[in-house]
Amino acid sequence: MKSQVKYLTGELALIDELISKLSNVTTLDKGCFLAERRRKNTYYYFRKHGERSKIYLGTAKSHKVKRHKQNEMANALLDELKKDRNSISNCISAISNRSPKEIMNSIPSKYAEIDAELFLFPRIKELYEWANTDYEKNPATYPDSNNIALDGTRMRSKGESLWYNLLTESNIPFRTDCLLTFTDKNGLKVKRAPDFLIQCYDGTFIIIEHLGMLDNDYYLRSFIEKIQIYQASGYVIGSNFFITSDDINSGTDSQAIERIIGLIKQRFLDGAPAEVKLLL
Repeated sequence: MKSQVKYLTGELALIDELISKLSNVTTLDKGCFLAERRRKNTYYYFRKHGERSKIYLGTAKSHKVKRHKQNEMANALLDELKKDRNSISNCISAISNRSPKEIMNSIPSKYAEIDAELFLFPRIKELYEWANTDYEKNPATYPDSNNIALDGTRMRSKGESLWYNLLTESNIPFRTDCLLTFTDKNGLKVKRAPDFLIQCYDGTFIIIEHLGMLDNDYYLRSFIEKIQIYQASGYVIGSNFFITSDDINSGTDSQAIERIIGLIKQRFLDGAPAEVKLLL
């Protein structure tokens, strides 16, 4: 439910932005736009509301006439946008005020024993199954880590825990510490384990790395080598490869991670039908 509300809230913000822009365009007086056909020409006039006299504007090529037409079009669009805004606002209110449990209870009881996963789109179901299937992991373990994700998964660092929780909240299926084979700049096959691996709707992949010890020379050199290996294998920073890091005081900006997840989600859903995008 949260993802649907977030999507609709984003649409509402776009409509508000359009309404604001159009409101600055529709600056002409309210009134009646008139056209009179005489012989082979059409002449245009404008009468303000509450007045009997009319003002001559010119012919179809007149700047004033074109301006009034633009004004009328903007007003008409404004009316439609305001109707859309009210509809979306009411929808958000309706969804926000009803819990998933209430919605499930409104479904006839004969559906109660049917697994809800059956209603997922097949491709999305495949991606969740891919994320939950056993895979080769980084052999390095960290049993003493105190960084625990919301579902109890032990993570290497605070930053990785934040990524794990926010990706889960965004309904994006992923793998952690998945050991992959890459081609380095010399054409040799090497194995590395990105912090997170995401398979997109179109079958391509995204890798994510969070850096927590940039003051450690060995760690920094190792990561620079990783970047070179990823790039040699076709991963481009900001496209299908995303990096975040702790600051100098070991602080982690969860808002920055959430903004990046917004970009990742768009990339994850490339090629997906509109109904899937709304679902997620």
